[in-house]
Amino acid sequence: MRLIGIFFTAFFGLIPAVTATARENDQLESLNPFAKSYIKLELVRNYPEATTKQTMAPSVLQPNLSYLHIVSSEWMMALGGGLKTLERMDTPEMRAPSRTLAIYSLNHETLRVVRLTHPYYLLLGVKVSYLLPSRTGKPPPLRDPIYPTEIGLALSAQAVHLLSQRMMLTLRVDRWRGVNSSKLAGMELAIGIASSLE
Repeated sequence: MRLIGIFFTAFFGLIPAVTATARENDQLESLNPFAKSYIKLELVRNYPEATTKQTMAPSVLQPNLSYLHIVSSEWMMALGGGLKTLERMDTPEMRAPSRTLAIYSLNHETLRVVRLTHPYYLLLGVKVSYLLPSRTGKPPPLRDPIYPTEIGLALSAQAVHLLSQRMMLTLRVDRWRGVNSSKLAGMELAIGIASSLE
């Protein structure tokens, strides 16, 4: 009988704790200032870094499109794509097939949300990319003979200004490089606007 009493006390003692935890989770959800998902359009410019500086120069602005999924008030994930363009410099040892190197990229990012003060946030994370260097930025891609297809890694930092729950402005800096070779590396600067899908 005493064992049954202990069981009931333990069982019914857990109910308030579970209810309190659920209530805290609901409050945290209500504190999430973001909508569930966004489409983001950016204008990006790439600057060569490391050994890429010896053969490349910055090129023109390019559009970039991303889908952002808000996992929680502390985490975001994104899928996106666009062009990274660099201008080739004339070097006697390398005959370039075209003046512009257009790198088609497909990206997956994981970002940690740091609240500065509402409506300003900082996003920090990593990005994994599939990089396809092409002779031109026009479809279909024409594979570049000098630069191979790469898997790219990047460290990403973004400043976010929430205009409302449905819309935000972003300023992003990525430091990226190809991991298959040391031929491609750069810094990407981007300004963007994101709109909620809800």
